[in-house]
Amino acid sequence: MAIYEYKCDTCEQKFELMRKVGDRDSDAPCPTCPGSGERIVWQRVSMVSGVAPDILAGDGEPEDFIGEDSDFDGLDDFDF
Repeated sequence: MAIYEYKCDTCEQKFELMRKVGDRDSDAPCPTCPGSGERIVWQRVSMVSGVAPDILAGDGEPEDFIGEDSDFDGLDDFDF
């Protein structure tokens, strides 16, 4: 289960509901009026340049932390 954000079609109130992943795209009952709301899908992307990934925060892929002189250069996730 996850928390999803919805916006009511009737009163335009934004609200959040914890729902099953399979139910996330179905209309949700508005808590302030008899209407129902559609899920709000955020499509904002934020990019930061010049910042190295932080391994302790779980950022990046393993190959981001391998030095340039390693034997793994040129390999990708699908090489065996």
